[in-house]
Amino acid sequence: MEKHSNIVLRAKRIRFTKKCIKITDLQQDRYEIPYRDLVMAGIRSYDRETGMVTEPGITDITKDLEGNLFLRTMENSRITIMTDMSEKAAGEVLLELSTYAPYILIGKQTWFDAEDEEDFAEISDMVELMYRCR
Repeated sequence: MEKHSNIVLRAKRIRFTKKCIKITDLQQDRYEIPYRDLVMAGIRSYDRETGMVTEPGITDITKDLEGNLFLRTMENSRITIMTDMSEKAAGEVLLELSTYAPYILIGKQTWFDAEDEEDFAEISDMVELMYRCR
Protein backbone atom coordinates (compact mmCIF):
# COMPACT_ATOMS: atom_id res chain seq x y z
CA MET A 1 0.00 0.00 0.00
CA GLU A 2 1.29 3.43 -0.89
CA LYS A 3 2.31 5.77 1.94
CA HIS A 4 -0.34 8.39 2.79
CA SER A 5 -2.88 6.89 0.39
CA ASN A 6 -6.63 7.24 0.87
CA ILE A 7 -8.64 4.16 -0.03
CA VAL A 8 -12.41 3.79 0.11
CA LEU A 9 -13.99 0.33 -0.17
CA ARG A 10 -17.70 -0.46 -0.33
CA ALA A 11 -17.70 -3.85 1.32
CA LYS A 12 -20.03 -6.62 0.31
CA ARG A 13 -18.31 -9.23 2.46
CA ILE A 14 -15.86 -8.90 5.36
CA ARG A 15 -14.01 -11.89 6.78
CA PHE A 16 -11.40 -12.17 9.48
CA THR A 17 -8.56 -14.65 9.24
CA LYS A 18 -5.66 -15.32 11.57
CA LYS A 19 -3.46 -12.67 9.89
CA CYS A 20 -5.69 -10.24 7.97
CA ILE A 21 -9.09 -8.79 7.14
CA LYS A 22 -10.39 -10.02 3.79
CA ILE A 23 -12.81 -7.71 2.03
CA THR A 24 -14.81 -8.28 -1.13
CA ASP A 25 -16.22 -5.04 -2.52
CA LEU A 26 -19.31 -4.53 -4.70
CA GLN A 27 -17.26 -4.95 -7.90
CA GLN A 28 -16.08 -8.35 -6.61
CA ASP A 29 -12.52 -7.04 -6.12
CA ARG A 30 -10.77 -8.65 -3.16
CA TYR A 31 -8.52 -6.93 -0.66
CA GLU A 32 -6.45 -8.12 2.27
CA ILE A 33 -5.38 -5.81 5.07
CA PRO A 34 -2.85 -7.39 7.44
CA TYR A 35 -3.52 -6.68 11.12
CA ARG A 36 0.22 -6.10 11.51
CA ASP A 37 -0.07 -2.97 9.31
CA LEU A 38 -2.78 -1.33 11.44
CA VAL A 39 -2.28 1.45 13.98
CA MET A 40 -5.84 2.52 14.72
CA ALA A 41 -9.45 1.82 13.84
CA GLY A 42 -12.75 3.53 14.52
CA ILE A 43 -16.20 4.32 13.21
CA ARG A 44 -17.53 7.46 11.63
CA SER A 45 -21.31 7.73 11.83
CA TYR A 46 -23.54 10.26 10.15
CA ASP A 47 -26.29 11.63 12.39
CA ARG A 48 -29.30 12.39 10.18
CA GLU A 49 -30.88 14.69 12.77
CA THR A 50 -27.90 17.00 13.26
CA GLY A 51 -26.10 16.43 9.95
CA MET A 52 -22.89 15.86 11.93
CA VAL A 53 -20.34 13.10 11.58
CA THR A 54 -19.44 11.55 14.91
CA GLU A 55 -16.60 9.28 16.00
CA PRO A 56 -17.56 7.32 19.11
CA GLY A 57 -15.01 6.34 21.73
CA ILE A 58 -14.43 2.69 22.52
CA THR A 59 -16.98 2.67 25.37
CA ASP A 60 -19.72 3.93 23.02
CA ILE A 61 -19.21 1.30 20.31
CA THR A 62 -21.90 -1.36 20.17
CA LYS A 63 -22.33 -4.36 17.90
CA ASP A 64 -25.22 -2.75 16.00
CA LEU A 65 -23.58 0.69 15.51
CA GLU A 66 -23.90 1.78 11.88
CA GLY A 67 -21.37 3.86 9.99
CA ASN A 68 -18.12 3.57 8.10
CA LEU A 69 -15.11 1.80 9.51
CA PHE A 70 -11.90 3.80 9.23
CA LEU A 71 -8.41 2.39 9.54
CA ARG A 72 -4.96 3.97 9.71
CA THR A 73 -1.88 1.97 8.79
CA MET A 74 1.75 2.16 9.85
CA GLU A 75 2.42 3.98 6.56
CA ASN A 76 -0.20 6.57 7.57
CA SER A 77 -2.59 5.43 4.86
CA ARG A 78 -6.29 5.90 5.47
CA ILE A 79 -8.74 3.14 4.59
CA THR A 80 -12.48 3.70 4.80
CA ILE A 81 -14.67 0.63 4.66
CA MET A 82 -18.30 1.43 3.93
CA THR A 83 -20.35 -1.31 5.59
CA ASP A 84 -23.85 -0.35 4.46
CA MET A 85 -23.96 -3.18 1.88
CA SER A 86 -22.23 -5.83 4.00
CA GLU A 87 -23.82 -8.41 6.24
CA LYS A 88 -22.26 -6.80 9.35
CA ALA A 89 -22.70 -3.39 10.94
CA ALA A 90 -19.57 -1.28 11.42
CA GLY A 91 -19.72 -1.82 15.19
CA GLU A 92 -19.71 -5.59 14.81
CA VAL A 93 -16.75 -5.41 12.40
CA LEU A 94 -14.78 -3.14 14.72
CA LEU A 95 -15.42 -5.27 17.79
CA GLU A 96 -14.33 -8.38 15.89
CA LEU A 97 -11.22 -6.58 14.64
CA SER A 98 -10.30 -5.72 18.23
CA THR A 99 -10.07 -9.43 19.07
CA TYR A 100 -7.67 -10.09 16.18
CA ALA A 101 -5.56 -6.95 16.66
CA PRO A 102 -5.86 -6.06 20.39
CA TYR A 103 -2.72 -3.90 20.24
CA ILE A 104 -4.16 -1.18 17.96
CA LEU A 105 -6.01 1.93 19.14
CA ILE A 106 -9.79 1.53 18.88
CA GLY A 107 -12.33 4.34 18.74
CA LYS A 108 -11.96 8.10 18.93
CA GLN A 109 -8.76 9.24 20.60
CA THR A 110 -8.64 12.74 22.06
CA TRP A 111 -5.21 12.64 23.70
CA PHE A 112 -3.23 13.11 20.48
CA ASP A 113 -3.59 14.59 17.01
CA ALA A 114 -3.45 11.78 14.42
CA GLU A 115 -2.96 14.40 11.68
CA ASP A 116 0.27 15.59 13.30
CA GLU A 117 3.23 13.62 11.86
CA GLU A 118 5.13 13.59 15.18
CA ASP A 119 2.11 12.41 17.15
CA PHE A 120 1.33 9.74 14.59
CA ALA A 121 4.94 8.49 14.62
CA GLU A 122 4.80 8.24 18.40
CA ILE A 123 1.51 6.33 18.30
CA SER A 124 2.89 4.00 15.61
CA ASP A 125 5.90 3.27 17.82
CA MET A 126 3.59 2.57 20.76
CA VAL A 127 1.46 0.15 18.71
CA GLU A 128 4.63 -1.54 17.42
CA LEU A 129 5.81 -2.06 21.00
CA MET A 130 2.41 -3.46 22.08
CA TYR A 131 2.46 -5.82 19.08
CA ARG A 132 5.87 -7.20 20.08
CA CYS A 133 4.72 -7.67 23.70
CA ARG A 134 1.70 -9.79 22.84
